[in-house]
Amino acid sequence: MQVIRAAKRLDRTKKITFRQGRFNKTFSLGSIQADYLVTLNFTHGKPETYWKEIYHKQLSENDIRCVIVDVFPRKDGQYHLNWNHILPAGYQRMERLGPFPGKKYLEVYEKKQ
Repeated sequence: MQVIRAAKRLDRTKKITFRQGRFNKTFSLGSIQADYLVTLNFTHGKPETYWKEIYHKQLSENDIRCVIVDVFPRKDGQYHLNWNHILPAGYQRMERLGPFPGKKYLEVYEKKQ
């Protein structure tokens, strides 16, 4: 919720639409077209196989140009996610930003036509 509040404050155009919900196997974005799907701060408690099914479902049902995810360093007892294994083959990493506090990185993946 804090991420959405911060983004709304930065949105001077007031043209950005924000949706929030549980990003799980039953969640649906509702057949949308979007430039960015930002999914931060919640994916690190489950394995890649869990997230692969969910992201493939969302990205096949919606027209999403770019996906922004976070990547944490490998730690004992936590999953280290490789987004090249999770996102559909049509998405390619375009940018890696960071490191941020805690050695966290943001990665931007774009759908190739």
